[in-house]
Amino acid sequence: MKKSILSLGIAIFMVFAAFGVQAAETRAEKVIANPAGNPIDQLTGKVWQESKESNKQAILFGIDLGVAANYFAEQKARENFAKKSKKQPPRFLSHFDRCWMEAFRDVSRKDAVKMVDDWYAAHPDQLDRPVLGVLWNEVVTPLLNKKQ
Repeated sequence: MKKSILSLGIAIFMVFAAFGVQAAETRAEKVIANPAGNPIDQLTGKVWQESKESNKQAILFGIDLGVAANYFAEQKARENFAKKSKKQPPRFLSHFDRCWMEAFRDVSRKDAVKMVDDWYAAHPDQLDRPVLGVLWNEVVTPLLNKKQ
C-alpha cells in the first residue's frame, strides 16, 4: 500500500513538473473550477487538449515511472521474502500497476496519447472528465479486454 501511494505521488509530481509554466499560468482558473484543489481532478480533458504533445507524453512518462518504481521495488521485496522464508513470495504489485504494464506492453507513449486524444475528440461533451479516469476506463480496460 505504501509503495502504491509513493508511486502515485511520484507520478503526480511528474505530471505537474511536466506542465511547468503552462500549469502556473492556468492555476487560478483551475482552483476556481475545483475549489478542493485536487490535482487529479484538475487534469481534465480540457487541460489535456490544450497541452502540448510533449506534456501529454510527460504525463504518461510520469505514470510509467511510478509503475516501474513499484515493479522494481516488488522484485526486491520478493527476493528478500524468498531469502528469509524459503517460501514462494507473494505478489506485492498493485492491480493498477499490473494492468498498466499489461495494457501498454506493446503501445508507445505516442500511441497512448493518440488514444486519449481520440477519445476526447469523440466525446467533446465530456471534457470535464479527469484524464486518469479516461486512461483507466476508456484506454487501459479496453486494451486488456482485447488482449484476453
